[in-house]
Amino acid sequence: MSAYSVGPAVLGATVQVTPTAQVAGSTITVNGVAVVSGVASALLPLAMGTTPVVVVVTAPDATTTSTYTVVFDRTSAALSDLTAAVGALAPTFDAATLSYSVGSGILTASTTITPTAADPAATVTVNTLATPSGAPSTPVLLPLDLTPVTVQDVQSQPPMSTGFGVLARLRADDARALG
Repeated sequence: MSAYSVGPAVLGATVQVTPTAQVAGSTITVNGVAVVSGVASALLPLAMGTTPVVVVVTAPDATTTSTYTVVFDRTSAALSDLTAAVGALAPTFDAATLSYSVGSGILTASTTITPTAADPAATVTVNTLATPSGAPSTPVLLPLDLTPVTVQDVQSQPPMSTGFGVLARLRADDARALG
């Protein structure tokens, strides 16, 4: 058995492999599905993390086989969700959007941000403090006016980072009411 790996890398949600037999008349399967030598396989789904793809080549004698395993290591520096305890994000969360605001009528002096990483192996920070994926951050103080909050989804291998900005606003009359 031969083993190969691809990644860690930012890969798409699917992959195709194109196995080519060295001996004419050999048969090939990719994850148990027959493939013609030199022709791409069907699209194979790649989960976040590692996904093995098994290629088996059977010689024309129908008994001699060679098995090859290719392990794809898919990573992401994207978020799958982002929320603020004090209100809805504007615009509505979309992984491709990197800047958000939270309403102008916030009546609290702090909030928490809950980022959820698309990649379970990623490290997430809120204002440089490590925050478990899917868990609220430590409280972020909201002084009068705009308060920038930086959310980083960091994947260490390979080094990559996506920053998300959230601006929260505390109105002057709201600040006096809290004061």
